[in-house]
Amino acid sequence: MDIFNLFDITTPKQWKTISSGDFDVKGKYSVYGANGIIGKTNSYNHEEETILITCRGATCGSVNLSEPYSYVNGNAMALDKVDESKVTTKYLYHFLKQYNFQNVITGSAQPQITRESLRKVEVPLPDLETQNKIGAILDKAKAIVDKREQTIAKYDELLRATFLEMFLKYQGTNIISLVDLADIKSGLTKGKEYLGKSTRMVAYMRVANVQDGFLDLNEIKEIEATEEEIERYNLAVDDLLLTEGGDPDKLGRGTLWKGEIDDCIFQNHIFRVRVKEMELLNPIFLSFQVSSLYGKNYFLKAAKQTSGIASINSTQLKAFPVYVPPLEMQYKFSQIVLKVEKIKAMLFSMRKETRQLFSALSQYSFQGKLKFNSAVDLEILLENDYEFFKKNSSIQSIQFLLERLEKDELNDKKFYDPGSYDKAVRLLFELLKDNKVKQVFDKKTSGVKFAIE
Repeated sequence: MDIFNLFDITTPKQWKTISSGDFDVKGKYSVYGANGIIGKTNSYNHEEETILITCRGATCGSVNLSEPYSYVNGNAMALDKVDESKVTTKYLYHFLKQYNFQNVITGSAQPQITRESLRKVEVPLPDLETQNKIGAILDKAKAIVDKREQTIAKYDELLRATFLEMFLKYQGTNIISLVDLADIKSGLTKGKEYLGKSTRMVAYMRVANVQDGFLDLNEIKEIEATEEEIERYNLAVDDLLLTEGGDPDKLGRGTLWKGEIDDCIFQNHIFRVRVKEMELLNPIFLSFQVSSLYGKNYFLKAAKQTSGIASINSTQLKAFPVYVPPLEMQYKFSQIVLKVEKIKAMLFSMRKETRQLFSALSQYSFQGKLKFNSAVDLEILLENDYEFFKKNSSIQSIQFLLERLEKDELNDKKFYDPGSYDKAVRLLFELLKDNKVKQVFDKKTSGVKFAIE
């Protein structure tokens, strides 16, 4: 396997940035910024799908693939003029997706990737046939990961739709201020000096941990606190955690605490909402009401906004107008949520395993350790059109195709799904037309069978 510098196989370029004022919601072409599509416009600067590397900000080093006929802004480095005699776009895309750009990123306050810093990137290149196989199999693996994400998202949509269906008619009725239904507290301020007081380190929730509808527990930090503070700021099951600020569209961002970590507190910039009137208000119902369009509209109107950042204070949160439907309706909804959450927990576990398998598959692919056989080859070939099949198929993979089709059923040599079986039949007819396969008389069965020409 040969090693090539990135500049030997492509030409990195930052294109002119067009302002959001030049966007057109009815535009025909997508505009790509640092993290994917950011709008539409009426012109394009790339005809082919193009690999894009985020070159500024917190997501510096992220890799995307643009759709054909799109406009690439200057916040992403476009890899133009890919040398197709040496590398395929899909292979290079998957390689860069798993590449660690830390040695390429410069700057601390504002991370960035420059054209010159990309000269450090070296790419291992097997032959084009192997690249095509790797690109196709990783595409298929990624599709499985994406499917997991889509399934989880659909369950979230189902819960939001169920919430609206059950409670929309109650909006504006039986309004009670949140402060009359719950205790509301801001968290522990970081960086305090204790001057000899007895303290200990304890896990705490940061703003980065509290996301919209879930907790990101990938990184848990500790903070110094006294026993009195630990008791005051402790987290209990069904506490609602809400961040005080951020992007305007993320106001009201929060989720319920389920006791994920023993002995855990929370920092300032996070509010803890603990329901005290349980005979009137269910915490799960409250969580969905706060994060609904109703809740977000309240926070947008009440929030203080400066330089694109919006924030709410304790007074505004305490005044949140909770509409309180019958408790039995709230309880019924909470039971639906708990059932769906069990399903989602299983899906999260499957997603984690799928991501790990995809990561391992990527590593094997780019270390030259991925082994192919006729079955794997055929599945990859069936993911593509006939031209790809004709260019990359071997005698062994064609023979394997014929063996499967001879069975004329989905049995021990089955295809993964009926769609693949139908496609295999169509490819067989194409092979017949190209004289790569012929029909012969089989004396044993007194019938016609297919054989390689």
